[in-house]
Amino acid sequence: MQRKSGSRPRTTCRRCRYYAITHDPFRPRACRAYGFVSRRIPAQVVLDSSGQGCRLYEPSVRNR
Repeated sequence: MQRKSGSRPRTTCRRCRYYAITHDPFRPRACRAYGFVSRRIPAQVVLDSSGQGCRLYEPSVRNR
């Protein structure tokens, strides 16, 4: 898959150590690093609210 010049690689929240699934059907995704829950993917919420990609992404221990 080719990226456009100047575009940043997408953060995969599901492979991040801070990503969590909640039991709330209306807000099923959470980011422990930023401390919020949301209906949307946390990286997209961070991008929309700050204008920058997630800077706290760390690969999960199970995926190393």
